[in-house]
Amino acid sequence: MLLFLVVSSLLVTLLSPVIGYIYLVSVGGKYMYDDTNKIISVPILLIAGTLTLWSLGMITILEVSDISVGVVLALIIFISTLRKNNNYVAAFFSAGLLQVLYAVIRSLLFGSVYKDRIDTFLTGYNAFVDHNVANLGNSVEAPSELIDTIIRLMVEYQAAIWSITMLLGMYLAMVFLAKRMSIEWKHHLIRFPYWFSYVLIIVLCLAIIPDTRTIGINGLLMIMVFFLIQGLSITDFIARNHFKKSRFIMIATIILIIVNFFFAIFIATIGMLDYWLDIRKLNN
Repeated sequence: MLLFLVVSSLLVTLLSPVIGYIYLVSVGGKYMYDDTNKIISVPILLIAGTLTLWSLGMITILEVSDISVGVVLALIIFISTLRKNNNYVAAFFSAGLLQVLYAVIRSLLFGSVYKDRIDTFLTGYNAFVDHNVANLGNSVEAPSELIDTIIRLMVEYQAAIWSITMLLGMYLAMVFLAKRMSIEWKHHLIRFPYWFSYVLIIVLCLAIIPDTRTIGINGLLMIMVFFLIQGLSITDFIARNHFKKSRFIMIATIILIIVNFFFAIFIATIGMLDYWLDIRKLNN
């Protein structure tokens, strides 16, 4: 079981850190929670496998960093906090703050690498499209300005992109794990610390000031994920009977949030307003 978990998790994580984290927690979370030794052995083997691939030139230092910090260290913090407190929210919040911090450090250390990869991918995609259009006997002017804009936005907001994907992945992984655990998860009562509202005010101010707008928007997008989860918890509180009868409805709601930006903003706004309105009490 241990060897299979490590090898399969490493392969999946190489394809995508967020999918790798979901897989690792969903498949091995209970396994690690029940055995303290596995909290040490699984991460060590994952790191060893990652470094081996790096030494062979199969992956770069960016992948090593993403796997080591974004997946393995986040997993250690999540499982350790869950074992200590038996509280899913505390475990998620601790590992989530790590993801936010790592996203900032990652953008500072590997920003140029990330830009080169995005540039290479989009340029290659554009060349592919031009080639196929030319074969059809048509001529299309390459949307170079559009590609440059996409590259610029993805580079400027890479910290937010990493945080959003990993935090949502961590939340989905927690949903799957909770079904296998004996620890009660009071999903309908999720509430993050009140000081988050002050962070919201700070990043909003930074987003308004032209010189710090990029930093502010990155920060705003990062913390909005926490508000989104809190808003989903309130939705669960209000529609609890439906969610209890069918886990599918809850998962479908999460998927709707992912694919529908405006619905996600609406739910996140509910979560944000809860700090001042205490919507659960209003509903009662």
